[in-house]
Amino acid sequence: MDSRHGLGPNLIQFDRQGIYNDPNHLPDIVVFDSNQEIKYAMDGSANGEPETHGTLYPWKRNQISDVDPFTGRVAVVPTVLSTDTVYGFYSYFEPDVVYTALDVNPVTNPNIKNTVICFYYRASSNPLQEIYHQVFNDSGPIAGMTNDPNPPTWSGQTPASGTVFAEMVVGVSFGIATFEMTDVRTRGGGLAPAYQTIPRRTTSGSWLPRRAPYPVGGAWWSICQRAF
Repeated sequence: MDSRHGLGPNLIQFDRQGIYNDPNHLPDIVVFDSNQEIKYAMDGSANGEPETHGTLYPWKRNQISDVDPFTGRVAVVPTVLSTDTVYGFYSYFEPDVVYTALDVNPVTNPNIKNTVICFYYRASSNPLQEIYHQVFNDSGPIAGMTNDPNPPTWSGQTPASGTVFAEMVVGVSFGIATFEMTDVRTRGGGLAPAYQTIPRRTTSGSWLPRRAPYPVGGAWWSICQRAF
């Protein structure tokens, strides 16, 4: 649902731009007058589409003359006053999706560790409303680790029906098996004789320690030359 700002008697500017451009399902728009009495109920579905809006409001089709999906502007047939309250119902482009159907934190959900997750939508589902996931291990899809009530068969990580649009690798386990320490110092300062053949550094600039990438276990090491 979205509110609007009136640009004219027949032009509505909705706050959320990027309207999903489907000629058969334009925005549904409800208009109330200044007394909060229903004034218009514009059904954005095309003629021939199933009527699913109910009878609470006097829904009427063919009341939307044009839609600019990029700016969120909608031209309508009836006159809308500046004192009217307008609500729009439509799907719009959202670059970020908050997906709550699966905990992908291997600390709070150990079962997800060392897996690959495929996110997909079915050919028969609405990708704007129904997103599914399937968790895989080395043996293939893990039974029960999906939110699809009728999961498809998989060939590798390709479903027999549906489209995979994202994949995620979670918690691959690796680490350092053993540590080896070498003391290259000599008593009183400087390098021990066995390490004094390291070439002198000739380039200018800072000399930073080389670090093992997080999260290998927090290990780090540095390489120091004989002279700077």
